[in-house]
Amino acid sequence: MKKNTIKKTKSYFLFSPENGTREAQVLLHAESGLTIKESWNSVVKQLKDLEGELGFGKDSKCFMRVFLSDAQNQEHILRREFPEYFDMSKRVCLSIVQQAPMPNSKLAMWIYLVEGENKVIITKFGRIFKSNGLQHIWTANLTGDQDLNTFGQTEGMFNKYIQLLKEFNSNMLNNAIRTWIYVRDVDATYSGVVEARKQIFEEEGLTEDSHFIASTGIEGRNEYQSCLSFMDTYSVVGIKPQQLQYLTVPDYMCSTSEYGVTFERGTSIIYGDRRHVFISGTASINLHGDVLFPEEVELQTVRIVENIEALLNSTSCELEDVAMGLVYIRDIADYEKVKKIVDKLFPSTPMICLMASVCRPSWLVEIEVIAIKKEKNEFSKF
Repeated sequence: MKKNTIKKTKSYFLFSPENGTREAQVLLHAESGLTIKESWNSVVKQLKDLEGELGFGKDSKCFMRVFLSDAQNQEHILRREFPEYFDMSKRVCLSIVQQAPMPNSKLAMWIYLVEGENKVIITKFGRIFKSNGLQHIWTANLTGDQDLNTFGQTEGMFNKYIQLLKEFNSNMLNNAIRTWIYVRDVDATYSGVVEARKQIFEEEGLTEDSHFIASTGIEGRNEYQSCLSFMDTYSVVGIKPQQLQYLTVPDYMCSTSEYGVTFERGTSIIYGDRRHVFISGTASINLHGDVLFPEEVELQTVRIVENIEALLNSTSCELEDVAMGLVYIRDIADYEKVKKIVDKLFPSTPMICLMASVCRPSWLVEIEVIAIKKEKNEFSKF
C-alpha cells in the first residue's frame, strides 16, 4: 500500500492501493559540482528511471516544481536547451522558483505522479487529473502585471486564478485547496501580498467566518527582476463541503487572522479510500501568535514539528503519514543543525531543504508537508 525510499539524491513516497488511483510524491537532487545542464539531465534521468521502477507512464506527471540556485543565470539556459519542458507556451505545467537546494546543489525537483483510469491532461491552465467525478487542477507561475507594485501584482495573479476557476464553474471559496506564493525580497515586500490577498479574499467570501486557503508565503524569485510575486495553486472541482476540514489547534497556534494574515494552518480532504492533508508553511509560533525561540534554530525546528504533529493529529494522522516535506532555511549556515533534527523526526519521509527567507525575519526555519493516509468511508475514491 505505502512505500518510502530515501537515498542520497532520490526519495519518494508511493501510495498504491490494489484497486484505485496510484500516486507518488518524489523529490530529486542533482549532485553538487555539476553545471546547470548536467544537473537537469541528471535529475530527468533519475525521474525516468524511477517512473519505470514504479510503473508510472509518461502521462502521470501532474505537477513538477524545479528549485534553482540562481534563476537569473540558469532559467534561460534551461529554456533554451530543453524546450520540451521549458518553452514559455507550455510552462504553465512546470513551476520554477529560485530557492537554492541545500547543501550545495544547483537544481532539485519535486514531482507529483498520479495514475488511475484517466491520464493527466495538459491544458492552457495547467494539468488536470479527472477521477470519480472530480477534477484536480494544478497550475504554476501565475503572475500579475509586472509594471505594478507587489500589491498590484498579487491582485493580478489572484484575479487570473479566479478567472481560471470560473472556466470550470467553480470558485476559490469552494474549490481552492492550496496556494504557494513566492515573494521577491519578502522581508521588504510581503505586506503588499498580505493586503492584496486579504482584499481579494473578502471579495470572494473567504473570511474568518467561512475559511481561508492553506498556503505558504515565502521568499522566491524567477529570472525576471520585475516579477515581485507569483503563485502555484491546487484546486479540486466537484468536491463536497463535508469532505473538507480546515485545521485548527488552538492549544498550539492561534488563528492566522489574529496577527493580520489570511491563510489556513492546514486543509484535509477525505476520499473513500484515503485522506490528503496539506499543512501550510509552519513556523515556531505559540498559541498567542508569538515567535518562539528567537535566535535558536534547533529549538525552532523542534517546535515546528510539534505544531505540524498537532495539526496532523487533528485529522487522525501522524508524522509517519507524511508523504513529503519542504524545509525552508533562512541561513545556509544552519543547514546541518536543521537537517539533523529533520532526519531524526522524519526518518523515512522524503524531505528537501531549501534556502529561503520566511515572512518574519525572526523565523529562521519553516516546514510544510503533505500527508496521505488510508481511509474507508462512503465518499467516492480518489
